Amino acid sequence: MKRMSVILLACLLLMTIIGCNQQNKQTAPPVPAPPEISPAPLPSTPESLSEPEPLPPQTSLPQDDHLTVMDAPLYRGVVTAISEEKGVYELRLEQVEGADFGYPSFMMHTSEATRSSFSFAELVPGNYLEVYYGERNDGLPPVIIAANKLPPAVDCVFNGELTALEHQGSQGRLEMTALSNGEEIHFNFDDSTQFYMDMESLKSGDKLNIYHRGTLTKSIPPQGFALEVRPYTAP
Repeated sequence: MKRMSVILLACLLLMTIIGCNQQNKQTAPPVPAPPEISPAPLPSTPESLSEPEPLPPQTSLPQDDHLTVMDAPLYRGVVTAISEEKGVYELRLEQVEGADFGYPSFMMHTSEATRSSFSFAELVPGNYLEVYYGERNDGLPPVIIAANKLPPAVDCVFNGELTALEHQGSQGRLEMTALSNGEEIHFNFDDSTQFYMDMESLKSGDKLNIYHRGTLTKSIPPQGFALEVRPYTAP
């Protein structure tokens, strides 16, 4: 009987120990999981310098409506008189100082076939015209084949004395002194410029008549582009 009591006591003690261990497991605070360590982001590279904004697309220039007629005589002059009858316009043009187109003044008229880059109805005395014309017919003034309205002659016709010529091949520059006021102006030229004389024979002191684009830079001295170069013709 005594032996049985010892065994029961031992069993009770064992059960008590097991129960305590289970309670400790339940009440023990959970071990926190190790924090997730994400790789540190690499330092960002310095931002590259911002590129300049692209230039806006080049806008197309207005279509050139300048008329030309191959093998037809040319006259440039200021309108001094104009009349109209039944849709036909008769003009009197007078060439400006320095240029020689064969006639100091010239009468001519339009026809149904005349082409122009402007409206003849809007012409007024003082306008500067470039006219391609046909042959005289039965004593009548020549017929205008085609006509262009130009900038005022004072803006696109230059008369001056050559002070220096610089060129390499077909490109170069004419350094000029204006006959009217002594102003120094340089005119660039290239293979599109028409010389009505031998360019190689030009020398300092030659007087020239230059038809140019009608615009000059604001540089010192001003510069322009020569379209045509002729010997100067005194009035």
